[in-house]
Amino acid sequence: MADGALHKTPAATLCETRFGPGAVCGPEHRMALKQLQLMVRGRVQGVFFRASTQREARRLGLTGWVKNRADGTIEIVAEGEEVAIRELYGWAQKGPSAARVDRVDTRWRSFTGDFPDFRITD
Repeated sequence: MADGALHKTPAATLCETRFGPGAVCGPEHRMALKQLQLMVRGRVQGVFFRASTQREARRLGLTGWVKNRADGTIEIVAEGEEVAIRELYGWAQKGPSAARVDRVDTRWRSFTGDFPDFRITD
């Protein structure tokens, strides 16, 4: 990388998010990194659900994506600290004020580190 910059791993980035810039986390700070897929059902499209999800995920330091699906659901894939993912799951059960969430189906997966940030996708 240019100027001798180091590439930070997702775990290192999350460590800095949690403990401040330049923080180095050892085994005593090891975070439970997970991935969760959520399928949100109800009146969830056309109510700013995706934008609200992106804002909430970024606030929690998560990476991944959110998108509308053709069947009227919202799909979310989020990675990061398990505690933060659980907070996003709790938030998704209600969503933004204009939404009506009927059900949230979940699938836990292994952390991949594939996502640089949290995005709204098509």
